[in-house]
Amino acid sequence: MEAALDSGAKVKHIILVHGVCHGGWSWYKVAAGLRSAAAAAGHAYRVHAPDLAASGIDDRRLPEVATFSEYTGPLLDALRSLPAGEKAVLVGHSLGGLSVALAAEMFPDKVAVAAFLSAYMPDCVSPPSHVLMQARSYNRQPNLQQSERYNGKHWKAYSLQPPQAPNELQLAKAKHSTLGSYVTETEQHNRT
Repeated sequence: MEAALDSGAKVKHIILVHGVCHGGWSWYKVAAGLRSAAAAAGHAYRVHAPDLAASGIDDRRLPEVATFSEYTGPLLDALRSLPAGEKAVLVGHSLGGLSVALAAEMFPDKVAVAAFLSAYMPDCVSPPSHVLMQARSYNRQPNLQQSERYNGKHWKAYSLQPPQAPNELQLAKAKHSTLGSYVTETEQHNRT
């Protein structure tokens, strides 16, 4: 995964950006896998998954975060702190895609690659809010289950981190039920 950059510097940082209602913790399996793969290959990549403002273990409450730039602040700070000549690979999931886009726009000399993984990705013509408005109109379609509204019809089958063991499936179900977006097949069948 080592990539030579135009400036001659090599990518040494991978920053994973979570989506809304998550935190850096949501990347724990991906981060561990990347660290292991880098170590096994003899590379010195640093994998970081910051908590954006009012997310994860960040102490701020959402009403205290006035702007999207402030929400994205921990990612911007991570890029700002990179030594001169070093670049990062940014990976955004869900709303984290807009944070990645903002960071890439603000720090083009610090971003080697911006990857959007099941993420909002702004176009080059419309303002970033346009993407959210398009999603909002999709989410208002009748006859969509809440889990389908936000994650697509087959979201459980294509999860970012598919469960590895039965206890992890139970953990995933519990996590989604606390968010009010998990509906088991049995519950769905009973509704019809």
